[in-house]
Amino acid sequence: MRRQTVTKAQVFEAADQFVDMGLNPTQNAVIRRVGGSFSTVGRFLEEWRRERRAANENPAVAAPDQLLGAAKNFAEELWSAALDLAAAKFREDQKRLEAEQAALDEDRVDMLNLVRDMENAAAVQESRIFTLDQSHRDAMSNVSVLKDKLAKAQERASVAEARLAEANSRIGELLENVGLAHQRNTDLLQSLLSLRHGRNSPSSRRGNA
Repeated sequence: MRRQTVTKAQVFEAADQFVDMGLNPTQNAVIRRVGGSFSTVGRFLEEWRRERRAANENPAVAAPDQLLGAAKNFAEELWSAALDLAAAKFREDQKRLEAEQAALDEDRVDMLNLVRDMENAAAVQESRIFTLDQSHRDAMSNVSVLKDKLAKAQERASVAEARLAEANSRIGELLENVGLAHQRNTDLLQSLLSLRHGRNSPSSRRGNA
């Protein structure tokens, strides 16, 4: 496998980083960091050590106290400005988060109101279904009574054919009305079941939460 090409700048930078961490910049350590071959890294490390020794033997002239003081003051002012900027950003973010939280609270209240409205509507539908069911049972009872009367009328007089035809017509209309009432009852039952299913679905439960 071909070794990765490494530059002198990369080796110098890696060696400085190891020294800053209090570690010895050995060839193996630098190769693990930036790659390269032993010969190339070794040559660059030797040059780095020579330059470092020369720098230690000829230290830079110390800056005047006035210059150091000015640099310190500048650093303190810069740090203070950075803190003020960070504090302002924090206050801005806090206001934004508070506004978002207020909006979420309003949405939650609206959702709760919507759920209550749906529950009230479901209760009304249940009442209507009960009433229609009772009407259906009453209608079926009336049909039974009418059939009994018709049978007795047929037994009592065969001369009442005209009246019997009229009664049969009335019974047909009543049966049609009963069928319509039964269909409406079925539709309302299906609507209620769909509404209850929607309330019990995961999205409804998350909304209730």
